Amino acid sequence: MLEDYLSEKQRKKKMLRRKLWWTFGVLAIFFMALLVLWFITESPVFRVDHINVTGNHAVASNDVVTLLQASVGLHPTFFSWMLGMGNMLTWPKVLRTSDVALVPQLASVLIQKNYGNHTLTASVVERAPLAIWCEMPGTDMYGNPSGDETCFWFDNTGTLFQKSFDTEGSEIFAVHDYSQTGLGLGGKILPALFAQNMLSILDTIKASGFTPEDIALHDIGLEEVDVSAYNGPTIYFSLRFDAMEDLSVLQQLLAKPNFNSLQYIDFRTENRAYYK
Repeated sequence: MLEDYLSEKQRKKKMLRRKLWWTFGVLAIFFMALLVLWFITESPVFRVDHINVTGNHAVASNDVVTLLQASVGLHPTFFSWMLGMGNMLTWPKVLRTSDVALVPQLASVLIQKNYGNHTLTASVVERAPLAIWCEMPGTDMYGNPSGDETCFWFDNTGTLFQKSFDTEGSEIFAVHDYSQTGLGLGGKILPALFAQNMLSILDTIKASGFTPEDIALHDIGLEEVDVSAYNGPTIYFSLRFDAMEDLSVLQQLLAKPNFNSLQYIDFRTENRAYYK
């Protein structure tokens, strides 16, 4: 009986010790979690004291900061809900494309975090102007303009990002669009495939040395662009394929002494050129 009593007593002591260790472990984990939570939310390590903006010229720094704050607000996370904008962990490393599009002049925004200086640095890439796209007014039954001409700068992605004025006879090309309406900031000059081929047309014109009087899209349904010269032929390009394939032929024709006497050069058939 004594042995059974001692054995039961030892068993109870063992269970008690085990409960105490479990209680201690749970309390330790709890307090450690509290410590980590305090470290993240209250310690100065993750505090944001300054937001710097670099790389911007056309867009004001305040507008970039407003965009950053709006972006965080548009996509709430556990960290942003719990920590607020004054904590480093709230901020993403790069803004989403859809958020950057809220400021059409911006191409991208990267965010660097300096925990030592408690500073966020937004590295901005602005869109570089490539050419001008002008939405031309239609005409009424009497042939008079029925609206106003609206022009925008666009970049090498075909994105319209800033209002502009029409231009003629300069190194800055202006495309006159008589076919589309309702274009606006942040939009594209043309559907994706056509936009890339339109850019190749401009590259081909510039690389050839040809000086256009007018670059016109009269009817997007025809999928072609007319490029006229001051004293020379009209060049017809297709929007269905890359125009750089036509560069060497155009350069050869430009080198001919009778180039200005030509009526037209037609590149609307792939891998073919017709002229008269």
